[in-house]
Parts: sequence; C-alpha cells; structure tokens
Amino acid sequence: TVIGFVIQDVTADTMTTEVVDRSGKTPEEVQREVTMVQILGRLALAFAIFATAGLGGYLADNFSYVNIFWATLFIPFLSLGGLFFLRLEQEKGGKKARLDIRILGGGIALGVISLLFAFSDITLAQEFSFLLSLVFLSGMLLILLRDIDPSHKKILLMSMAALFFYRATPSVGPGLSWWEIDVLHFDPAFFGVLAQIGATVALITLWFLADFIARYPIRSVLILLIFLEAIMSIPELILYFGIHETMGIDARTIALFDTALGSPLVHISMVLVLSLLAFYAPVGHRGTWFALGASFMNLALMGGTLLTKYLNNIFLVTREVRDETGNILVSADYTELGSLLITAISLSFILPLAAVLFFLPRLKKKG
Repeated sequence: TVIGFVIQDVTADTMTTEVVDRSGKTPEEVQREVTMVQILGRLALAFAIFATAGLGGYLADNFSYVNIFWATLFIPFLSLGGLFFLRLEQEKGGKKARLDIRILGGGIALGVISLLFAFSDITLAQEFSFLLSLVFLSGMLLILLRDIDPSHKKILLMSMAALFFYRATPSVGPGLSWWEIDVLHFDPAFFGVLAQIGATVALITLWFLADFIARYPIRSVLILLIFLEAIMSIPELILYFGIHETMGIDARTIALFDTALGSPLVHISMVLVLSLLAFYAPVGHRGTWFALGASFMNLALMGGTLLTKYLNNIFLVTREVRDETGNILVSADYTELGSLLITAISLSFILPLAAVLFFLPRLKKKG
C-alpha cells in the first residue's frame, strides 16, 4: 500500500509541473499557474476528505465492514479514469532520463537504515536516523543537481533549505489535548465536530482564496501565513490562562472559533510548499526532484517531532494514570503547560520566518 501510494503521489506531483507551459512566460505567470494547479489538487483532496467523513459514517452504520472494504475496490478504477484525460507529449530532443544507480542505491540504503533504527533499542535511535537521513538525502540532492547551472543550483538549494526549516517546527504535543479532555471536559464527539468544521472551512476557504493565493508571490504569502498561524495560536493561550472565563465566553466557543479560522492554514501552507517544489523542479529530473523534496519535507517533520520531544522533556506535562486496582501511578500535572505553549508557539513563529526571509529567494522579472 505504501509503495503504491508513493509511486502514485510522485507521479501525480510530477504531472503538476508538466501541465504548465513555461515557454514565453514570466516567472510570475509560471508561478501563478503552478500554484493554481496545486490548489486544484488540494481542493480535490479536501473535497474527498469532506465527502468521506460523511459517507464513511453512513456506511459504517448501515453496512458490514466486509462489504465496505469490497466497495472501496472501485477507487483504483476511479483513479484510472483520469488516464482518459492525459495528453502524452514527446520531450524536446527525444531524450529519455537515465536511471541513476547512485540515487536508487542511496534511496534503498536509506530505507534499510531507517528500518533498522526503527526496530532498534539504541538510546538516540531517532537522532541517528534523522542525521543519517539528512546526509543521504543531501548527497542525493547534490547528485541530482550536479549538471545544473551554478546560479540556478544555488536557488534550488536555498529554496529546499527554506522549505525544510519552514516545516521543521515543533508542536505542543499531546499535553494540550490531555488538558482539554481532563480540565475543559472536551469529549470525543466534540473533537469530531471540530474535525468536520475544519474540513468544511478548509474546503470553502481554498475555493474562495484560490485566486489570491495564486496571484501573489509565494514568498509574501508564506510570510503572511506565518503571522496568521502565530495569531491563531493565541486562543490556546486564552483557554489555558482562563482569560475566556474573564471575558465570559465558553471554552468550546473559543475552540470552535480557533478551528474554523486555523484549519485552512494547514492546507494553504501545503499548497505553497508543493507550488515551490513544482516551480523550481529542474527539467528532466522532475520526478526525482519531487521524490527527494517530499522526503526532505517528511524529514523536516521528523525534525519538528524531535524538537517537540525535547520541549516536552524540559517542560514536563503528565496525565493521571491508574493501575487496575485504581491506585494512582502518575499524577496529573499541567502547571508547565503554559510555558510549553509559549515556547512552542514562539519557535513555530521564529524558525519558519527566519528561514523564509534568509533562504527563500525573490522572483526576478525577465529583463
């Protein structure tokens, strides 16, 4: 399943760069069209998530799981239907890309090493896996770009670095959800409502802001997005420090407001990240570029997870744990959650903003 998904994902991402005709167009025009293609893909995904959320609940209530699994076998045929809309074109010069055994071998070695670390009992297994993956991926990226013009290579490497640090931001961790359940008494049904609202608002927002996202430079939209994400973290602080009680507002109202305004930001950020990868994809190596780019983005998320772990080791947040007889093994302690929230929010603002400002190049107009 994973192999099939990866191949399909890389193929689809590569196609998003092919459908945009770049001849005779300014960088701004190319960026706008590439971004619009990514928005359409994200809209399709958001609609699928929205439709599946409602349809899945109905099917689960009225049909057996066996029949549901049989019914989902139509999905591959739905994907194959897209073949009728493809238009195959011959690359200029008729040259075919050759298989680079160094990149293939590096990818296989990286996969084997990652699996070994995943099942090992080494104390710093995550850290070693992260560093080795970073070395392997950086080496494969340099091999891929070895024939690229030096000035263009610098732009590609700086863009990849910007996206890496943009994605490698820490989160608060599970402590916030524990606190919301234990102190604010949020139940699973309410979390389900938040998820549905998030999917709905994200779909609507992407639809109406598509032209705005595509028209303005990605660098500028990313900076705006970073500020908006920081602002949308304020409701979490309001809830923890009890400011909502002083204001006379119910905690669930704050959570609904936070979800409704914050959920589209995740989808918009993914559109921008994929648009940048598509815009800078080198001709003849776009599939490999996207595969490496996706790997770097996943590695960045791993880096963010490590930062989250370190923050949770510094600011200890514990939830009550009892044994089978009811004796308390671990007491609940949320006193350091406020400091954890402030630190995580600050890092999630400073790191990506610095990365975008210092690494991501501005588009230069022709002439």
